[in-house]
Amino acid sequence: AELLQRAAPPPTDRSAGAQLLTNAAAAAAASATRVTQAAQPASPGGLVASLLSARGCLTLARGVWSDALRPGDIAVDATCGNGNDAAELATILARRASEAPASSAVGRLVALDIQPAALDATRARLDDALRDFGAAERPHVELLLHDHASFPPSLAPGSVRLVVYNLGYLPHGDHSRTTTAEGTVRSLQAATELLCVGGMITAVSYPAHPEGVREAAAVHDAFARLDKHRWRVLVCRPSQNEREKFLTVALRRC
Repeated sequence: AELLQRAAPPPTDRSAGAQLLTNAAAAAAASATRVTQAAQPASPGGLVASLLSARGCLTLARGVWSDALRPGDIAVDATCGNGNDAAELATILARRASEAPASSAVGRLVALDIQPAALDATRARLDDALRDFGAAERPHVELLLHDHASFPPSLAPGSVRLVVYNLGYLPHGDHSRTTTAEGTVRSLQAATELLCVGGMITAVSYPAHPEGVREAAAVHDAFARLDKHRWRVLVCRPSQNEREKFLTVALRRC
């Protein structure tokens, strides 16, 4: 893991932001331990397993989401693709609603993609993921045929808790239709305006194809330019394979 920016408080600071990242790592560790124990009993457990597995950055990202989202929060899946991330976000929001007092507001999930097939796949996965939750627990879901380079006007500045990116092309789809460096940088800039204090952005980049290499570098630079007094940024990236996917997390501190 590489810190792009040094936060203003010293390393011993237990600010809400630092605690969020710590809790997210713990949540990811617990999830990875369950998977590892079932599939590979001899493998290392906990956070080590989550970071070193082939899906390590995805597991860690989901730990961040689980820790960040609260009852009534708004989450945005900016690149919903096959719907796996949207289904996980919807499940977390529904679970938070089930744990909250009956008077609490339900969450809201906004999922974007430019391909109708992606929205169809996401809709099916959401139906399956929310099947066991009651109507009072299920988040309000909006599936929008929309480019991730901008966000719909229904999302007010400062209203969103979490924006999620899983970049690249649609798995098992047309690989020529991929997110681009320019579009993703514009989207990240817009996402920083949407987040509330304590809100987070997660982005999984895939530098395994030419545009993915350009995009990953642009994403890295965009996060590195964020004001270090307002943002804390973490990168989790394998050092032995430059073509492997990696996770970037940004927390709005103030």
